[in-house]
Amino acid sequence: MREFRSIGGLLLLLLALGTGANPASAQIYSEADLRADAARLRSVIHRIYSIGIKPSLSDEEKRALGDFEFYFPMPKAGDDILNFESTTDGRLVVMPLMSLKALEDLTTAYAWLNVNRMSLSTIDLYFAMLRYRDPSAFPGGKHPRVLEALGVPKDAYETSKKVDDLSLRLRNEAFAFIIAHELGHIRFHHKPVEEISAEQAQADEIEADRFALDIFGRTSTGVLGPILYFQAQAYRLVHRHEFDSDEQWQDYVKSEMTHPVSVERIKQMAAFIEGPLIRSRPTEAAIWRDVARLLNGITPTLEDIELGRCIVQVARTADPAVLKPRKGFEADEIMKRCRGI
Repeated sequence: MREFRSIGGLLLLLLALGTGANPASAQIYSEADLRADAARLRSVIHRIYSIGIKPSLSDEEKRALGDFEFYFPMPKAGDDILNFESTTDGRLVVMPLMSLKALEDLTTAYAWLNVNRMSLSTIDLYFAMLRYRDPSAFPGGKHPRVLEALGVPKDAYETSKKVDDLSLRLRNEAFAFIIAHELGHIRFHHKPVEEISAEQAQADEIEADRFALDIFGRTSTGVLGPILYFQAQAYRLVHRHEFDSDEQWQDYVKSEMTHPVSVERIKQMAAFIEGPLIRSRPTEAAIWRDVARLLNGITPTLEDIELGRCIVQVARTADPAVLKPRKGFEADEIMKRCRGI
């Protein structure tokens, strides 16, 4: 069994939160898989909150949060693979077991691929395939588990101390940010998306993002940024490359998108870091400026319409074996494959 380790170091998968329209729905883990890890995952979440988050909350914030609880449901048909939320009455932070397991496996996959100098683009394609590819296209007629699909050993964290350390740090930071973000919704008494406009829902997401960033700043935790999450999410959710014009895309964003993984949301996070967060923590300014730089650095990927459409085409038509570990399979290679299909 893997140990819990204290929060510190890197933050990745920063915004694996509620998802918006047309996410990837996939029952990639059996109920037996999830039950085997349920107690351990619940313990990790409770300990991350009690050790890494709660001590940094002000008395006023604790009063505003009240007596909330964590809820760990088993998946239902049609559930999104990565979906975390808080209930409208402010009593529950919903942490689905399938989402926790998928996120943990994703951090393990990222760490193993990174340490072994393998391409990370297969992670993008995996999430794109979950959305655009029918389960029948995969061996066994169902969407594969994260590690299985990406060719990462189930015991990857046992193969190398570097993989073990990195995957645990990434997992703990990812879980911590998700918790803090959802607490932000409770803290500010955000209404359910069904009762507000898409514009207000997006504003609420930004406010919850800032609350979570501020919590991390208080703990002097070094933050790498939401790079892996945003790159994985870029093709899992609705994005610009699916629309014929900027006008159509902006109309969709303004009227329907409640949880965007968008250029504007990323820029809002970077602006908060470069402004209020750095001003309140000048001794850590260099670290946080690097975070803002990395955040701004991924916006070209989200804005690259040709690349987006190409990844969708590859996801729809390529042999699932394309997800297996490889060197040099980056954006330019994706474009070559797209032109060859």
